[in-house]
Amino acid sequence: MKNTVFSRNKPLSYDASKTVVKSLSLEIREQIHHRIPSLRAINSLFPFWLEKVKISNDTLVINNRKWTVGRRIQRENEMEPVIDETEVSICLGAQRAPARRLNQSPDDVFEQLFDAYIRNGTVVRGALTLVGIPAFLKKKNSDELKIKVTNLELPTQNGSTEDYEQLRRFIDLKALRSVMMIENSAANKISSMLEKPEIKTCEKLTLTLSSPSIDPLFRLRNQHLWLHNSRLSIDDLDKLVENWIITGREIGTRFSLYQTQYVDSIFERLKQRFGAIESKHPEHNYYTDGVTIKMGDDRRLVIFAENVGDSEVTYHDPWVFEMEVMASASATGIMGSEEVV
Repeated sequence: MKNTVFSRNKPLSYDASKTVVKSLSLEIREQIHHRIPSLRAINSLFPFWLEKVKISNDTLVINNRKWTVGRRIQRENEMEPVIDETEVSICLGAQRAPARRLNQSPDDVFEQLFDAYIRNGTVVRGALTLVGIPAFLKKKNSDELKIKVTNLELPTQNGSTEDYEQLRRFIDLKALRSVMMIENSAANKISSMLEKPEIKTCEKLTLTLSSPSIDPLFRLRNQHLWLHNSRLSIDDLDKLVENWIITGREIGTRFSLYQTQYVDSIFERLKQRFGAIESKHPEHNYYTDGVTIKMGDDRRLVIFAENVGDSEVTYHDPWVFEMEVMASASATGIMGSEEVV
């Protein structure tokens, strides 16, 4: 059989080069830019695929790099002119690089840095975290920049509503799957943000709230709504269960509350009000308690709790409360507590 010898020096075609370059990490593409001049033109055409991004008023974090842009005003002595320049500090993981000083405004420096890494079509595969909006981004044309973000993290604080209004102009909302919102005690403005269609309907919405109002939760239509450290009362949970039954939530819709102490009391309330029956989860035996409520001929509301208490952590409530809408065919596998040996 005749052997075919492939030349190692044969260059890739343009289309093949595009495919290869687009799939490479940021770090490798930067090496290509410095070491392979023949690929620089193609490399510069395509937006980066980034693992994580964090944006604030003066800081940009991309993957494991952090840039902080600030104004530096200094005068050596009364006879010397005032030095007004921009200082950029750079951290790579735990290592800190020497600061760079530039004769440009902080806003211009930040914009150049941002544009070098975040372009139209940039993909953030991990999470994009918004802490604040830099001034230049408020003036940017949203028609020229759309970022594909799957997971969005929004620590809410003063001005966060306005900041999110600015950011959402640049997000491809069709790609958004998961949103995490952490309420800052100094700024309880989360309710208005929960009215945004992309937040109300994303697949998974995670909320960390100190004292949430129950009413905004009724209007959410997420496939999985997860509340952390939220002090919902028994009455609140009762109302939420009632709302899910009345509105006929879709099969597969799920709610999780981490952590609560009212499990026994809420189960008794549901038995009295809705005729809930004691049950065991058909698939997950780590749930220790549960009840099931009929929602119609085709579905059941399956409600369970998992004990995650730690005797050494006394300030934590011991239970995770969960409920999920299941098809009746799936719910038939649920066993009454008297059937479990």
